[in-house]
Amino acid sequence: MNSSKRRCSPRISVRDNGVGMDPDRAEGDTLGLGLVRTMVREKLNGELTIQSDKGGTTVVFDFIA
Repeated sequence: MNSSKRRCSPRISVRDNGVGMDPDRAEGDTLGLGLVRTMVREKLNGELTIQSDKGGTTVVFDFIA
């Protein structure tokens, strides 16, 4: 887990070194990821980005300050 400030906006990123996930699921088409994406956008004024490959998955939360 990492946190930083990017252009005066907070950022939280979490990365694992697992097998990765299906790229279609990373788009948020599933119920769980879709809900998380909606909550981050509507309740926290932020954006959720998910990048995944065979070396692991990174989830990034960018918030507008």
